[in-house]
Amino acid sequence: MQYILMIFSWISLYFFMKARIEGNMIRSLFYKVICSSGFLLTGIYLLYMAPSRYSWLMACGLFFGLLGDIWLGLKWIYEKQQDLFILAGFFCFAIGHFFYIMALWMHSVRNVPLFWWLIPLILAIVSSYAVVTYSRKKGIRYGKFQHIAVAYGSFLLLMTLLAGSVSIWTQGQDQRAFFVLVGGLCFVISDLVLSMIYFKKDTNSPKRIIFNHVMYYMAQFFIAFSILR
Repeated sequence: MQYILMIFSWISLYFFMKARIEGNMIRSLFYKVICSSGFLLTGIYLLYMAPSRYSWLMACGLFFGLLGDIWLGLKWIYEKQQDLFILAGFFCFAIGHFFYIMALWMHSVRNVPLFWWLIPLILAIVSSYAVVTYSRKKGIRYGKFQHIAVAYGSFLLLMTLLAGSVSIWTQGQDQRAFFVLVGGLCFVISDLVLSMIYFKKDTNSPKRIIFNHVMYYMAQFFIAFSILR
């Protein structure tokens, strides 16, 4: 069932990107919601198959991912309120990453020493600030969203680094952490491209739009599939 949902979602992704590139933002939002519902329904189905606190937390994170997609989709339709929708998108995705982090914590806290959690936390904050600062030199202007971008980036990098830390500590035996790690890396790549699309002039090209969304949906499905590991 989960594979059927994934295939259905990827088919919807094609129609979403086609409408997005053509500039039909209402139709693109419609297909985007269908596409994003695919990873949420996958998470809910896998939660039913393997119920646990980890599964519930992951499903909550996927739900906020869907909400974030809706808010960011509305940005292109109501351009006068785009700052509000971007802010709402940041907020929902940050909450989603928080749930992913809590799921990792609940799943691995008994097996991983505290040191292996503190180092990723420090690295996440420092790296997020460094990336946003360096991006300014490359023409990416976050403007009023600079501090928000640092905070959001810290959540995203913390999730990814924590999954990597658990994977290293367990020598790759923790398959849930490994799937979240791969999903987190896809998320990081996707958001770096998204930053250029949103905050750098003349970078809203079809190739970037396609690459950004392919990486994003790969991220969410990897995270969803971690439930059954």
